[in-house]
Amino acid sequence: MSKNEKDVLVSVDVRNVAQAGEEWLKIFDRSFAEQGMPFYQRPLRSAIQFVRIALVDVPGYSKEGFAKQDWFMSLVASIAEWYKALYGAETMRPPPSFFRGLILLMGTPIELSIRETVNRVEVEGETAWMIYPSSIHESEEISSFFPSRPNIQSLSKNQQFKLEKSVADVVKKLAK
Repeated sequence: MSKNEKDVLVSVDVRNVAQAGEEWLKIFDRSFAEQGMPFYQRPLRSAIQFVRIALVDVPGYSKEGFAKQDWFMSLVASIAEWYKALYGAETMRPPPSFFRGLILLMGTPIELSIRETVNRVEVEGETAWMIYPSSIHESEEISSFFPSRPNIQSLSKNQQFKLEKSVADVVKKLAK
C-alpha cells in the first residue's frame, strides 16, 4: 500500500485498538444490527472487518493468515471488552444449545430439552471446561430436562424410576 502524504497514520497497540478505532466499530456494529446478528458474534466479526478495512499494518507481523496470529486474538479481546462495556457482559454469551427429545409421561408426550454441553468452572476467571456428556451429567437434575416443569414429586416412586430411565435413554441416544 502506498503512503499518501494526506493519509493520517496512527500507531496503536492492538490492546487499545477498540478505543482508537471506535468510529469503525460503531459503523460495523450498525451494519451487524441491520443484519440481525446476535451480540455475541459481533466482536470476532468486527475484528475481522477491522483488519480487512481499517488496519494498514501490524509492525513485525503480517496480515496474511491474521486469524491464526496472537496479535489478532488480542485485537478480538480488546473489541470484546468494548462490546461488553456497550451492551453488557451477559449479551456476549451465546445462548445454550439444546437437543430436543420426547418421552411419554403418564401416556402423554412431553418435550425434553437436553443441553449439548455442560460447563464447569475450575478456577474462576482462568479455567473452565466444556463437557459433552454421553449420559445425564452429575450436575443435572431430571427436572431440568423438562421445559414445562411437570410435578415429578407427585408421581409414585415406581413412576419416577420409569420416568428417569426414559429420560436417561433419550439423553444417551441424543448425545451420541
